[in-house]
Amino acid sequence: PHHIIGLSQDISERKRIEEEQSIVKLIIETSNNMLFRWDNKPNWPVIYVTDNVSRILGYSGEELLLGEVRYSEILHPEDIGRIKKEIAYYHSNKIRYYEHEYRLICKDGSVKWFEDRTSVILNSLGEVMYYQGILIDITERKNSEMKIQRSLKEITNLKFALDQSAVVNIVDTDFNIIYVNDKYCEATQYTRDYLIGKQYKIKEADETTIDMIETIKSGDIWKGELMLKRKEGGELWFYTTVIPLKD
Repeated sequence: PHHIIGLSQDISERKRIEEEQSIVKLIIETSNNMLFRWDNKPNWPVIYVTDNVSRILGYSGEELLLGEVRYSEILHPEDIGRIKKEIAYYHSNKIRYYEHEYRLICKDGSVKWFEDRTSVILNSLGEVMYYQGILIDITERKNSEMKIQRSLKEITNLKFALDQSAVVNIVDTDFNIIYVNDKYCEATQYTRDYLIGKQYKIKEADETTIDMIETIKSGDIWKGELMLKRKEGGELWFYTTVIPLKD
């Protein structure tokens, strides 16, 4: 040939975008987060998923992309009804970004919690093409929250049982009353509003009370008989356990 013509096109921007996408994909796939794209069809067919899905959920990307495993099938049955209602609400109100939490069932039968941050992707006509979501594994956080909730429930139940069977009051380090239960009010005939903030008269204490004070100040539990005076007169004697609460 007598001449050679070379035509060049600037693809720097395209290469920059490809490099950024590659970095984002690497970050996602080396974490416990997954990127999903779901088609705008019933049961949310998966049209894209990052490769780390097999490490996190146990399903291969191929199983999900070919529809061998439907996304709706791995949603926890206790969550799927709520998720459908939420998505219907977002769609009817044209909300294009939303977050919700739900459980997915892994291939081995275990269950994991995820926070789903979904963006609705539209075409040039403003129609929904697909949904794109970043799924963040929050299993550890949810398990901790549930453990705390169980502990709080146990404490509430124990407090209820104690309040039904015992006279209970709590004082601060200066022996100011900061809590009394209903049975304490019934026994003494004083209202809770009257009692809260009142201080026990330590200077007038007898030997038993002094022994109790010295014991609990040393951080030990004291047990013995104590007397309470009633508002309308009279005395009530109780076998009492005093427990110092430490920070």
